[in-house]
Amino acid sequence: MSASIAMIGSCIIIALLFCSGRAVFINVIIAIYVLQNYLTRPFISIFEKYLPIKNLKYIESMNSFFNPEAAAVVYWSLLSLLFAWLMGLILLKNHHKDNYFSVPKIFTRIDQTVTKGGFSFILAFGLLFFLNYKSPESGLHGSITGEGEATFLWGIASLSTINIVCLYAFLKRQHDKIKPPNYYLLVLALITSLSFALAGSRSAVYFLVVTFLVYWLALNIHKKWKLCSLLQSVSLLLIAALIAVISGLFAQVLRPLYRYTEHLDAADILMNLNYESIISNKENLLFGITQLLHRLSALMAQFYILNDWYIYDPWQYYNPITSLMRVINELVPGDIFPGILTINQLFNYIYFGTDIHYASEMWGIQGSLYLYFGHFGAPIVVFLLAIMVNRFYPTLKKALLASPAFAAFFTIFFFDIITNGTAERVIPVDIVRPIMSFIILIFLYKVFSTVLRGLHQTVKKSKVVFTNVI
Repeated sequence: MSASIAMIGSCIIIALLFCSGRAVFINVIIAIYVLQNYLTRPFISIFEKYLPIKNLKYIESMNSFFNPEAAAVVYWSLLSLLFAWLMGLILLKNHHKDNYFSVPKIFTRIDQTVTKGGFSFILAFGLLFFLNYKSPESGLHGSITGEGEATFLWGIASLSTINIVCLYAFLKRQHDKIKPPNYYLLVLALITSLSFALAGSRSAVYFLVVTFLVYWLALNIHKKWKLCSLLQSVSLLLIAALIAVISGLFAQVLRPLYRYTEHLDAADILMNLNYESIISNKENLLFGITQLLHRLSALMAQFYILNDWYIYDPWQYYNPITSLMRVINELVPGDIFPGILTINQLFNYIYFGTDIHYASEMWGIQGSLYLYFGHFGAPIVVFLLAIMVNRFYPTLKKALLASPAFAAFFTIFFFDIITNGTAERVIPVDIVRPIMSFIILIFLYKVFSTVLRGLHQTVKKSKVVFTNVI
């Protein structure tokens, strides 16, 4: 009952955040996160009565951490953080100055590269797609064995952010009614996300839909909608959400195959991606949806962290010094600081006392703030951050709407801050790698442009010489 009251309070505060009109872009991301992780929790058990005993026991094992007393701690903490954020945004006068900073040049350059597009861009994108490819069984099987294929250039040439840049560039052109619409940008984003889904990622298409929704709302938040166009947009979003659910269900079937089978061929995959067994079979469908709901409501880490269910003292292993050491280890080849547990090993070690190769637990900003500042200090920090955001938001909004690349970078960066909440992931994965991938893409684009231009001039001269000879 106590947790339910905190949930209702959180919903009211989110509504007040939108009514305030402050930091709308950021508040959309916060609202999606709270809805996804915290407010889906009451609905995760709605299909349990339809599940067979075997599947029900599996679901119960996934939900073993949940109890009402612990839930009250987590949800009242969430309410305090949201309330502090609201107070920080509305307490002081809204600032209208929007020239505190300009969009960094790297983002304008990648905007130009993606917008120009053409064959050179498609070649550069395709080359990076090929070089970054890893067999799905290598990644998921490696999380158990500790062995897997090396990541190309340590991940700094990843397409993860460039994929969203393509999507946002397409949306910006559509919003500004620029012709031609460059549908290939949307196609590239879809192909990349679908490839991740086929590799066993349940959230690949879902995240594409969510990031689409964030930027689409940012571009159209003040638009005066006609009923017909509004219904059309809502229908398209519902279709996209349905596709995200279906892709998640199919990816969920592939994950155990990749993880526990050493050799798979296309026939094995197609045999398991059976529409009738996944969608048409009621028990399998409801079991799959229940699993996805548990995947969305990823609160296990917050329950353990905020209720102090630890085996080893968290501050001994998770503090500014050890975090900095792990960040440095992530950024350079080899281990500058040997013997330091990675962030993907740390949670299981502290809270379960187990040594594992890899487990990507979502600590969340809520968990990290509690570990650093406690239940009372965390809202104060959020309040001060909100005041700072309120002051600089007009400039931030101007940059987000002007540059699709900066908007994509910021969206992924902020999502990971609140969902993962650890510097060990945010700095290498959401700051260093995207910027380096932009530089690499721009370089490849220039190389291909130069080569294609040279080939074109050579062919043109050859035609002239041939004509003169005749």
